[in-house]
Amino acid sequence: MHKKLHQLKPYLLLLLILLIAYLQLSTFYFGIKNDAFSNNSLNKFFLSEALHAGMMPLWNPYMNFGFPVYADPGFAFWNPITWLFAFAGYSAYTLTVEVLLYIYLAGIFMFRLGRFLKFTPTTSLTVAVMYMCSGFFVGCLQYINFLTSAAFIPLLVQAYLQCFQKASYKNSFFLAISGYFIFVGGHPAIPFATLYFLIILSFVLILFWKAYRTNYKQIFFFSPFH
Repeated sequence: MHKKLHQLKPYLLLLLILLIAYLQLSTFYFGIKNDAFSNNSLNKFFLSEALHAGMMPLWNPYMNFGFPVYADPGFAFWNPITWLFAFAGYSAYTLTVEVLLYIYLAGIFMFRLGRFLKFTPTTSLTVAVMYMCSGFFVGCLQYINFLTSAAFIPLLVQAYLQCFQKASYKNSFFLAISGYFIFVGGHPAIPFATLYFLIILSFVLILFWKAYRTNYKQIFFFSPFH
């Protein structure tokens, strides 16, 4: 029991820091505004109301003279987390909780990436806090579809490095899952930027690590991106 509590301690600390750092949101003193409500939340509200009415939310007739909401590249229609909140019911409060959840996931995944890279627990926690409280997340609070993708970047990097270290179907599966969450986050900018980053990272790893150079054929075979 004591060991489990010790393992949960970093995640509880991250949650506490998140609630304090974003105190105006976590206490619902201020709400998310601008693009978060004028653009992103409209599709989320339609998705939620359609599901509660027993309808398939594939076509939104209330915006832009009607359009296929599932094909909107700026809306995370295919993200399972979006559907979980849609079933719960979207409102100003649940939208705020969703945003805080993504920021918290960003901290968790960055902490796990730090531990994977052999950082000390303190350093990993510090890096995780710096990531989830960075200017990007603070400055993009109204651009929810940026945060939904950026939260999973550390997870994708860890899965990608695991595939480089040991190419297998299991590691390839986790790489595909993490990549999926980035690509269905709701905005094409982050996925394309992530692809460019992974290409550069691959060249760096192959150039400076001999083990990766000798194993590149196996890595390519198991990669879900080729």
